Amino acid sequence: MNVRECVVKPTHYFLRHFQYFCRLLFQCIRSCQLLYLAMVLYHAGDMTDAIMQQHKELIINQRCLDLDHPDTAHSYGNMALFYHGLNQAELALRHMSQALLLLSLSSGPDHPDVAATFINVAMMYHIGNMHTALLSARSFETK
Repeated sequence: MNVRECVVKPTHYFLRHFQYFCRLLFQCIRSCQLLYLAMVLYHAGDMTDAIMQQHKELIINQRCLDLDHPDTAHSYGNMALFYHGLNQAELALRHMSQALLLLSLSSGPDHPDVAATFINVAMMYHIGNMHTALLSARSFETK
């Protein structure tokens, strides 16, 4: 064996994988930053910017974690709540349905997050009628 085979090739292999790992780590950190920024903007009442930041976080999670990761599903749920805050019920329900599907696939249908998402969907459907919303939520609990 020569020096190139013993030192250079393994070093090149290590550096290539280390760069990939660092890129993933940076994207995960960026995703967390965007999530917290979106939450702050949401609570400050700036729904449009909150949705923009949350959408960026959703894209990063889709690329880094894939669709079958619970954090990607939570990103969809956050988008739904932000759209709900803007009174855009159709977009909110579309994102909440996606969150429900992904959570069911990634965590299983009996996971508590799936039940909480069903409750959120019920509340969105019946925002003006609390009694009907609670009845819908109870019917989801029995499923």
